[in-house]
Amino acid sequence: MTKLQIKEKINNYLDKLPTSKLEEIASYIENNYSTEKLTYQSKKQPSSLGKKLRAIRAKIIAEGEPLLTAEQVEIEKKMRQGEYWQS
Repeated sequence: MTKLQIKEKINNYLDKLPTSKLEEIASYIENNYSTEKLTYQSKKQPSSLGKKLRAIRAKIIAEGEPLLTAEQVEIEKKMRQGEYWQS
């Protein structure tokens, strides 16, 4: 179901409700949105590991070293774990 289809389905139900129920639903949505917004904002703070990784990335870029692709990272990881041998 697409986002538009979901909205249409909800609107069809809302059109049939009395004003008092619509007010309850609006209040519920506002409270839920506020809670989710606070949760999302609290998760936006970078961790110390994230800060370290971004600093390492910035240093690599500053030195002119090209960044690895996802495939190159997987190969590097397997090589370090002894799972990859290049012929």
